[in-house]
Amino acid sequence: MGFYNNGATSQVFGEAVEVMSGYTLKNPNAYKEAVIYEALRHMPRRAIREFANSDAAKAMLEAELISPDTLATLAFEGQDVNSDECKRIAVCHMAKENEDPEWNELVQLRMKERELLSTLFARYEDKADSLAESVQKDVLDKYIPAYIRADF
Repeated sequence: MGFYNNGATSQVFGEAVEVMSGYTLKNPNAYKEAVIYEALRHMPRRAIREFANSDAAKAMLEAELISPDTLATLAFEGQDVNSDECKRIAVCHMAKENEDPEWNELVQLRMKERELLSTLFARYEDKADSLAESVQKDVLDKYIPAYIRADF
């Protein structure tokens, strides 16, 4: 394996991988894109559209940190995040009130999901903290302007 440095690129079995905070990712840009998408999707629609047309977004596209499809999904497709969330809450309340059997199944699955996430957190939390901090510093803070970050 390669020499580990924070943010270094190394060759492992003929594949380029990025090493962040001592942890090797096989596809670091996919992780970074997921973090960027998650950070941006909670912003007001106006701020997302403004960001999509900014120089920062163009720089992220050039650096292949976000794909054109993801940027288009964020900026131009679907409804506002808040209305989607309100609709989801309404559906859940209706299913619960109508004692829908699939509601009970959903509750059981969510309980199992929380249990599995707790197990995964116990296993990976320390490494994930340092990885998340490095992406925050190296990607979000670098590419997303402060006036937009203030919204989320």
